[in-house]
Amino acid sequence: MEKSVTTHFPGSTSTNFDLSQAPRSHTDHEKVLEALENDFKGMDKVYTSGEMRVFGRDSNNIFKELESIRKKQIALAVEHIKLENVPDEEIPLGKDTPVDSEENFKRNSERFSKREHDLNSLMTNLNNLMVKLEDLGQSMNVYEPSS
Repeated sequence: MEKSVTTHFPGSTSTNFDLSQAPRSHTDHEKVLEALENDFKGMDKVYTSGEMRVFGRDSNNIFKELESIRKKQIALAVEHIKLENVPDEEIPLGKDTPVDSEENFKRNSERFSKREHDLNSLMTNLNNLMVKLEDLGQSMNVYEPSS
């Protein structure tokens, strides 16, 4: 038995709609809605548990570590700039007496010693930054997808 409905609108011709082409039943629609709702509930549980984060549950620690690395980079850059801005004293040329030569030698020795200390400090901080970056890299390998 074919089901159809005829509609009549004023000023138009009548139209027949074949109901066999309509959605099968209201229950199919409800099943789809229920399935979608269950899927969303599952996604909510995954999100709430922290499994949906890019770096898993440890993402807060990773971002704290990235912030620490950024601060170390800035401190290292500032230290490097300060080192470059230390002016070199000019050694006066001319007739040096043995006393002047000795004073110049002491002054240069102190300056070189300070520069050496500053450069060693810069290198130590650079090595610390490299270690921090390597540690972060190792912790990030945990989150790489397996091939």
